[in-house]
Amino acid sequence: MVDTLFVGRVIGGNAIGALVVVFPIQRIVAAISMMLAIGSSTAVARKNGEKNQKAITNVIKNGITLAFVIIVPLILLTYIFRDNILTMLGASKNILPYAHDYLSIIIFGSLFICLTYVMNYIMMSLGNRKVTLISTTLGATLNIIIDYILVVNLSYGVRGAAIATVVSQFIALLYSA
Repeated sequence: MVDTLFVGRVIGGNAIGALVVVFPIQRIVAAISMMLAIGSSTAVARKNGEKNQKAITNVIKNGITLAFVIIVPLILLTYIFRDNILTMLGASKNILPYAHDYLSIIIFGSLFICLTYVMNYIMMSLGNRKVTLISTTLGATLNIIIDYILVVNLSYGVRGAAIATVVSQFIALLYSA
């Protein structure tokens, strides 16, 4: 949403169209991330109730491993077939270059987004909601600041918006981990 605001004001309608075309891909990543996060956190909460620290560690390791196993192939397939996917999602000839640039960067941030979801939900299941709150706030705030710098000040366009999102999600992940 923040990316759309900045690219819409600075670049225009075609850039907004590009982000809208990429949005379903981001929602698929978010849905998969949420599935992994909720499943892992539920298992962690059960094991935490049993006071079984070894099982908690195993669940966390499995959740993170599963995130890699699912998201990395998704990233690679999406990157390889990005123009075909974007065209199927409705990208016109005017929108495709912007969507291509945005997706080419944003897709690599999918791993950070997924791991952030998993870590935040696990932290909540362990009773530490503060980490999740700060991580989410940090990611959103940094995205706004970096978007402003890259899109408005440095004129990086949709690439700048994608970089801002990836960097802010990476920092949110570092905080939550």
